[in-house]
Amino acid sequence: MPEFERKVLDSLREPLESGQIVISRATAKTTFPARFQLIGALNPSPTGYYEGNQSRTNPQAILRYLSRLSGPLLDRFDMSLEIPALPRGTLTTRELDQYCGLSLQDAEFLENALHQLGLSIRAYHRIIKVARTIADLAEQEHIQRSHLAEALGYRAMDRLLKQLSSQVV
Repeated sequence: MPEFERKVLDSLREPLESGQIVISRATAKTTFPARFQLIGALNPSPTGYYEGNQSRTNPQAILRYLSRLSGPLLDRFDMSLEIPALPRGTLTTRELDQYCGLSLQDAEFLENALHQLGLSIRAYHRIIKVARTIADLAEQEHIQRSHLAEALGYRAMDRLLKQLSSQVV
């Protein structure tokens, strides 16, 4: 939700409250029914994490990010849930196993690297897919640790952000 402009989000307040959209022009005023259920999602910070070693931003940046949602808009949500990060060891999916299977040791290597770099689950899957491509180019049937290490090496922006974030604090 914070990726939308605040004024766009705030324009939803009245229809949420009244169940109507009113359009007024110089010569006429028209009312349309607008009963809907708004379901939104957002990360707790611009980087996706707000605490722990995965957090790569300071509290001021997190507040600036979250302030894109006005209090009056947030008041119109009946429920707000936090979905916790998945526990270690639960990142592998069946689809990736079918085409991008990793040995237990290599999966642990990758998961540890992700935690050290503060990367997301999305990054985990992307790194595995890049490693699969590297293995294919090397005409290897299975992804090996060297393929994972090379794929991790292509995440230069993640390393730069982590380094800069640690210097700002």
